[in-house]
Amino acid sequence: MFERYEVGPNDTLESVARRFQIPVAEILRINQLENSYGLAPGQVIKIPKMMESAFENYQIQPGDTLFSLAQKYNTTPEMLTILNGMEPSAYLYAGENLLVPKEGIDLYLTEYGDSIQKIASLNDLNPSDILIYNDRIYLLPDQVVAYRKIERK
Repeated sequence: MFERYEVGPNDTLESVARRFQIPVAEILRINQLENSYGLAPGQVIKIPKMMESAFENYQIQPGDTLFSLAQKYNTTPEMLTILNGMEPSAYLYAGENLLVPKEGIDLYLTEYGDSIQKIASLNDLNPSDILIYNDRIYLLPDQVVAYRKIERK
C-alpha cells in the first residue's frame, strides 16, 4: 500500500523518511532511485504506509513459551525477556500480554561503545533508518534498538 508524495523545495530523502517514519533505503528501493541526490522539488515519489510503532501486544495463549514466541516473531527468548522486563525463567500465563516486534522489525541489543553509525553499518542501514523507531536512544549497554528490515537485491 502506497501513497504519493510531491517533493517540496526543502525536502531531502532523509527528511521525507523521517516525516513518514520509513527507512531511507525503503524509499530508494520502492522508487527505484539510485541515490539520494536525485530528489527534485515537484517530483512525485511513492511512500509506503508504515507502522506507527515497532511493537505490538500479543496475548499469551496456552502452550506458548518464550522459545516458540521468539521463533514466531523472529527474535530471541532473551530479547523478549528484555523487552518485557522479565526474568529468563519467568512463567508465561495465558491471557497476559507480551510486547513483541511487529512483522518486518529486527532488534539489536546495544553494547558498550556502540554508535548509531556502527549499528547502522552492522545491519546494512543508514543512520537515519535507526532513528525512525528509536526517538529516545541513549546507546547505553543493553538498550533495545528497533529497525525495519531492508530487503536487498
